[in-house]
Amino acid sequence: MGVFSRKGIPIFATFLIWGTGSGAQTLARPLFAYFISGGSVFLVTVLISGLAALRMVTGPLTGFLTDHWGRKPMAVTGAFLRGSASFAVLFVDNYIQFFVLELIGAIGVSMW
Repeated sequence: MGVFSRKGIPIFATFLIWGTGSGAQTLARPLFAYFISGGSVFLVTVLISGLAALRMVTGPLTGFLTDHWGRKPMAVTGAFLRGSASFAVLFVDNYIQFFVLELIGAIGVSMW
């Protein structure tokens, strides 16, 4: 199966969109956390460290689940979690809500 085959194009497009969006979010996430936390550099650091720690813990777990349930269901679920969390961030008005949504999104990234 080639990248530009009938089955390859949706997968290629999904990875392209995901990579572009994740790259933009990587730059915007700390800035948004800074403003929503009232200018606390400490809380921005807690967010970034928390996301890294969570991905370190959930990575092996989601790898095990991928072996058990299959790659496609986990990838679809992970993309749905990340997309839903990213969309819900539009409606947050405090740091705790933002932090929880980012943790949910990080689980989705691990599943992906």
